[in-house]
Amino acid sequence: MSKVTIAERIFNVVRDTPGLTEENIHEVMSVDVKYKTTSGKALIYRMLRVKFLRRDRNGRFFTHIDTYKPLPAYKPKRKKPVLVEAAMNAYQHAYKQPHPPVQHVQPEPKPVTGGFLGGLGRRISAYFR
Repeated sequence: MSKVTIAERIFNVVRDTPGLTEENIHEVMSVDVKYKTTSGKALIYRMLRVKFLRRDRNGRFFTHIDTYKPLPAYKPKRKKPVLVEAAMNAYQHAYKQPHPPVQHVQPEPKPVTGGFLGGLGRRISAYFR
């Protein structure tokens, strides 16, 4: 004989008294056994996800199946993989900045030492070409 798990107890409470809200389920469970509401919430929402329970618009819970089955292993929902190349191409295409216009700048003449006034004459003449 195996122990009755918390998930099975929650399922039995909902099956035996349909139409309970989440708060009512937590109240009933906390009176019966040592119970953490955060763990109970997680179990309730896992049972909703695997379609053991259903919830109506008013937040009342009902069972979909007649007897409890062990919960399947939790598998997180996977997001679609994004292709890195496609994402980068889209990013570069959307945010492509225009290049600034090319300015033709004449390079500064090299300093010259010696000669007339220490090369000052050559430097001055380079500006007036």
